[in-house]
This record gives sequence, C-alpha cells and structure tokens, in this order.
Amino acid sequence: MNRNSLLAAAAGLLGGGLLLATLYGGPGALILGYLAPLPLFLAGLSLGATGAIIAGVVAAVLAGFAVGPVAAALYFVSFGLPAILLCRQALLSRQLPDGGTEWYPLGLLAVWLAGLAAAAFTLALLGFGLTGEGLLAAMRQLLADAGRYLPMEIDAAAADQLSQYLPGVMAISWQVQVVINGALAQGLLLRFGRNLRPEADIARMSLPPLMLLAFAAAMALALTDGTLGMVGKTLAAIALVPYFLVGLGFIHRQVRSWQARGVVLVVFYGLILPLFWPVPLLVIGLGLFEHAGQWRRRRGGGGGGRKEE
Repeated sequence: MNRNSLLAAAAGLLGGGLLLATLYGGPGALILGYLAPLPLFLAGLSLGATGAIIAGVVAAVLAGFAVGPVAAALYFVSFGLPAILLCRQALLSRQLPDGGTEWYPLGLLAVWLAGLAAAAFTLALLGFGLTGEGLLAAMRQLLADAGRYLPMEIDAAAADQLSQYLPGVMAISWQVQVVINGALAQGLLLRFGRNLRPEADIARMSLPPLMLLAFAAAMALALTDGTLGMVGKTLAAIALVPYFLVGLGFIHRQVRSWQARGVVLVVFYGLILPLFWPVPLLVIGLGLFEHAGQWRRRRGGGGGGRKEE
C-alpha cells in the first residue's frame, strides 16, 4: 500500500471515529459528529477521488464493526458517496486556448449536491411507499416520537402540517453539512499547500438557467396537498441551498472593494448569519434575484453576465 493510500485510510479512520464520538453524547460529541465528513473531503480534495473512495470505505467499515451494517450503509450513502462524487467533479479541469486552466464551476457542484439530495429523497419516497404506509406517515410517526421529549404536545393537525416540511428541512440540513465540511477541507488544504484545486471565487458563482425553471415547477407543485405537495415542498427546499450560495457570492462581490471586508465577512459569518434567522432568507432572496438577472441577460443575448471561474 502506497503513501497516498495510507493517508486516505487514516482519514477514513478519523471520519469513522468522529461519527462514533456521537455515541458518547453531549454537545462536544455532536460537534465532532457534524465534522464526520471532513476527513473524507480532505482525502478527496488532496489525493483525488480514489482517496475519497478509500477513506469512505474505511470509515464505513469502522462504523459497521462498532455499530452495525445499517450504520455503515448510512454513513457511506450520507457522506462517503457524496464526498467521492463531489471531489471527482471538483477536480475536473480543462486547458483553455490561452494556456490557462478552467476548473469545474462551483455552480455546477451546487447543482450536483442538490441532485444528490433529490435522489436520496426519491429513494426514501419509493422505499417507504413500497415497505410501509408512505413517507408522510413515517414523518408523522417521527414527529410523534420526538414529541415525547418536547415540552409542548404536537397535536394531529400540527403533525400533518409539519410532516409536509420535515423532509425538506432534513435535506437542507444535510446539504449545509456537506457544504461546510467541503469548504473547511478546501480551506485547510489551501492553508497547508496540499490542495489540488486552486481557491475558487464564490463571488463569480452562477447557476444554469434550467435551475430557475425547476425551482418554479417545484414551487407550483408545493401548492398542492398530500404527497405531491410534500414532493414539491421538499424539491423547492433542496433548491434553496444553491440559491443561498449564490446569495453569499453576491455579498462577497459587494464587499470586495471595502477596506474592512475581512472584518465584515467574519462578523457576517460568525454573528449575523447564525444568530438572526431572517438573514438566511434574505441571502436566498439575493441569490434568486441574482440568478434571475443572469437568466434575463442570457435570454436577451447580453454580454454583461459574469463568467464563473
């Protein structure tokens, strides 16, 4: 086994260990568990997709030995497979006629992430539909079980409403976790000079035009009732994460010329964004506004659009 394989295997052991730390409970353990995908992205973005494969398999095997095959499968599907696919795409590049290198766009990586979330939701929808009473019923049962540990009771009407939105909330939470760990991994690799892909500019991030049409279709479907309504709400929620990232890019572009931009961004990410709940909604709105503007410029054939790095 060569050096890179050993490093990838060590990353897998670390990733599996971070996941197993959640078994001990406590807020510290939850933070460690949240970082469970980080070693997989470190391996993938520094050693290539093969490194992510080795790390993901080793981490899943460790989880399987410690907890069981279900935990191994869940870890690999939730973190291993996304790390492998996203790292592979992120490291794609092509040579330009001027001798430069064009790397796989951030916007398309965000679409890949949304596609993975949509695929997982589709599998859950089909799985619960074939083996039980359906995903909606499973969400109601999950809320009923969680209600036993809450200070307030969740009545049937509230459970019916919340069950429509719960898959979307879970999909958003998973996407955000993957984004945070992927960004942390790339930042650490840049800091220590182990990165394969150069630093990307989020301020130049853009989404394909069809994303706007897909989001509009999901929003229209979300207005219906029952399972179709849940499908629309979940797909629309999944699309919000790419728009959130575009909104962040818009903010980065606006503060780029400020002398205190570093301080402003630290305050924004450290205090404003996590503590004031309307702010993420405003950022999503900025992303939608930005994407709609890009879509109009493309439809009009204008040359004012920004090319993503």
